[in-house]
Amino acid sequence: MDEQPKDFALGLKGWAGQGDPAQGERSASGGPAEAVLDVNERVRLMRDGVFNNSSLFISGLIGIVLVPIMLKGLGAESYGLWIAALSVAGLVGFFDFGLGLSVTRTVAASLSGKTPNEPTTFMRAAGTGYLAVGLTGAVLIATLGIPLSGGLRLSAATGKIAPTVFALAGVAFLADRLLAFTMAVLRGLRRFDAANLLSSLAALFRAFGIIALIKLGTGLLTVMTWQVVAAVAVALAGQAVVGRLKPEFRFKVGRLDWKLVRSHLPFGLASQLTSMMEVTIWDMAPVVVGLILGSRWIAPFYIAQKFPTAAALIIWSAAEALFPAASQHRKDEGIAPTREILEVGTRWTVALALPLCLGLWTLAPRLLEAWIGNVQPGSALILRLIAAAVFMEGVAAGPIQVLWGRGEMRILLIVPSCVMVTS
Repeated sequence: MDEQPKDFALGLKGWAGQGDPAQGERSASGGPAEAVLDVNERVRLMRDGVFNNSSLFISGLIGIVLVPIMLKGLGAESYGLWIAALSVAGLVGFFDFGLGLSVTRTVAASLSGKTPNEPTTFMRAAGTGYLAVGLTGAVLIATLGIPLSGGLRLSAATGKIAPTVFALAGVAFLADRLLAFTMAVLRGLRRFDAANLLSSLAALFRAFGIIALIKLGTGLLTVMTWQVVAAVAVALAGQAVVGRLKPEFRFKVGRLDWKLVRSHLPFGLASQLTSMMEVTIWDMAPVVVGLILGSRWIAPFYIAQKFPTAAALIIWSAAEALFPAASQHRKDEGIAPTREILEVGTRWTVALALPLCLGLWTLAPRLLEAWIGNVQPGSALILRLIAAAVFMEGVAAGPIQVLWGRGEMRILLIVPSCVMVTS
């Protein structure tokens, strides 16, 4: 009976690239090279990738369920206003100056024990930065709501409550910044299980409340108020989780140490710029297609892009588990741990990307026909080509996350810049 666990462990080692040292890579001295990462760490990298996709599926399913309920319960106009308010909040939230990645990177580096004082000092400064971003964003959302309320061509009754809806969206945004801080800490601690459980429970809590309120016949203002209550409750719950795991990393507001923040600013701003370029490459593609081929090709391209971009989100969520792992080992002497993280991560992301993209390539015509019925000529080919591009990006996802974790921002800025120019 004792042989089965041993055989299972050896099987995992072989799949993850940690086989018998006698048959593996040889060291510079001629003897067998010893693996730096044990099998538990290798399996953890793959497991974290799975955990990091769990909330993605749950939130996606909830979103599908909520659409018809809210559309019927609130009406098209009020539902459209709700989407507009949350869209503005999402756009404002995109500009966080890379604070989230800086927090994750700092917390992950603390796991190595090589930075005893910097993490807690920086976390106080980061907490103050998150508060400043949250307050600024809340005011900006509420302010933008005033002209947008007049430009959305709302009825008199809905137009009267529109500024309040945007103001409530701003308050919810402020609470969401606290939750974003919590998520960054949990990812840095490599607790993707806790982070995604919290995200899933938050989505369920918010959705059940909205459905209950709509069934009771309440209006948009009540739904937005619940949005605020749910955001605050989940943010506080997240802080309770961090308090149990690592109390010194709880959200704290202190003096903004500009000297300390400035040392993290190049990484944060470069991360923000890299993310913006990645989004631009995908979001600008339909516009470029329209300019080159004409507007009639925008719709086929946009529709064909939907399935592959959903697959890309799954692949990138799995690869994100490599970022804190690489950050944890970035101050180690030598690059052996990072090399093995890259090896395991690349194998895992390719193993995930290949069946997804191959399935999209094979089923492209039937998927489009089942989804929209009348398929324009060329749409299936577009979907297949985008699926191939997503696969190639999936192959690069692991190396990109490892480079990001090690702070190699110059490379990460050059590559998407070249892709954006050539696109």
